[in-house]
Amino acid sequence: MNTRIHYLYRDASNSKFRGEIVVAGEWDEAKLRPYFATADHFIPQEWGLPSLHAEVLAQGYELGEDDHDYHELRECEVTSDTAEISFEFSANPGTYVSPWLKRQWGWQV
Repeated sequence: MNTRIHYLYRDASNSKFRGEIVVAGEWDEAKLRPYFATADHFIPQEWGLPSLHAEVLAQGYELGEDDHDYHELRECEVTSDTAEISFEFSANPGTYVSPWLKRQWGWQV
């Protein structure tokens, strides 16, 4: 079985853009939360998922300096659909630190 991940990008103007992708294996929010960049958000590029910034631009919006890379996980649902990608986290959840946070703290990435 695989997992369809529904996620959302909310820009600085609070416009919402939704996306979904099927990933290999069974995942739920509890398994993914340790890999979030903040308490409530993740950066899809760090997981190998496409950012929804392209959807923002495709709909005629612009990304401004107040926009960000954070996306929200909306739902994980088990599916028999073919996976588009697979996750491979290189660190175990207890030691994972988002590359974005490392840059913010001045760590080498």
